[in-house]
Amino acid sequence: MKLKNTSPTLRRSKLVGAALVLAFVALWSATPALAQNGDVEIEVTDVNGKKLPDVQVTVTKEGTDVNIKAVSNKRGKVKLTIPNPQGEYNFTFEGDGLATNTVSYPIEPGKATTSIKLVDQATKDKADAVDSFNQAVGLIQGGKEEEALALFEKARSLDSSLADAHRLVAIIQAGRGNIDEAEAALNIFLEMNPAGMMQAAPAAYDVFRARGDARLDEVRGMLQQIGIAPDYAIKVFNEGVAATKAEDKAKAMALFQEAAALNPKLKNTYQSMAALEFNDEKYEAAIPHLKQLVEIDPQHAEGHKLLFFSYMNTGNEAEAAKIAPAWGAIAPNAADEILEQAKTKFKADDTAGAKTLLDMILGMSPDHPDGTLTMGMLYARTGKTAEAKATLGRFLELAPDHPEAEAARQMIAGL
Repeated sequence: MKLKNTSPTLRRSKLVGAALVLAFVALWSATPALAQNGDVEIEVTDVNGKKLPDVQVTVTKEGTDVNIKAVSNKRGKVKLTIPNPQGEYNFTFEGDGLATNTVSYPIEPGKATTSIKLVDQATKDKADAVDSFNQAVGLIQGGKEEEALALFEKARSLDSSLADAHRLVAIIQAGRGNIDEAEAALNIFLEMNPAGMMQAAPAAYDVFRARGDARLDEVRGMLQQIGIAPDYAIKVFNEGVAATKAEDKAKAMALFQEAAALNPKLKNTYQSMAALEFNDEKYEAAIPHLKQLVEIDPQHAEGHKLLFFSYMNTGNEAEAAKIAPAWGAIAPNAADEILEQAKTKFKADDTAGAKTLLDMILGMSPDHPDGTLTMGMLYARTGKTAEAKATLGRFLELAPDHPEAEAARQMIAGL
């Protein structure tokens, strides 16, 4: 009998990780096969060649009831007899502290000796952990987060010293909003690698923000250094939008402020903060946000509009007059919107307030027909006859077919 030595090593063990290879080297006798039994002697050692006693070997064959057991002696030798052997048999090796390993090999009648090197369970677990970790990294790169998370969890359960497995579990769980799970994994990683905060920043940010941790500023800066803070800013901003819809204004404002801290160039945060203040008629508080908004985006018409009316509502007409031309340059209807405010004041006999607004309109749009008409009417009401005639005359030049043209002519005639 002989064991066909087709390669220096056997097929991979069904349970051994990629980093481990079992040596199952066959040394056959020169005696020709005369018997119908297969007598196999196996020497069992560890990876360093140390002989291993008390290792149980079980031989089975798929599709049969073959179940032969033997135990290695103090010299690591085990002898087995397989009646009428034919084809491949499975050899399973088990022992205290050892990884259970199964290898298969073809057996024929006769005698042969072979040897196998077994690994301890701890070594196998570490190798399997690395295998699981590497598979998980590939899954993450392929967008299969759920499967990757399961393998990262398996890796760290097999080898708790695999720091990056804890780190990546923390990052995935934090991204899913599972703060308790993320915090637990993050704490393990940081305990193992106190200098690794930068690597764990994506998880640390969510955990520290949820817990009110004083290290949040530090981690926010790390996100900015590694270039992913803008992504987190959008996420936080969207949380602020949700809080606004839920009418939790205090929470929304805090979230918009955090988004702005993450990405000072995210203009939507300033617009949203300004809107919260403006809608509550807190115009003074809205102004800094609006100034930041139009600085980031000089073409932001709504920002200029809200800034204009915030200045007006705080009585700062001088600043409103400064912003009016910029607003008018990017919003053709700006003069019309100011005019509506001017007409409201005019009807309420606030001629001073109306005059201020009309000056702004004609300053940004000197040929504005309705602005000119309203200014003429204001001059007439305040007894400035010459100015009224001149202004109303200018209106008729600009819009002779205007619906109010005839009324303007009668007004001039009556002055």
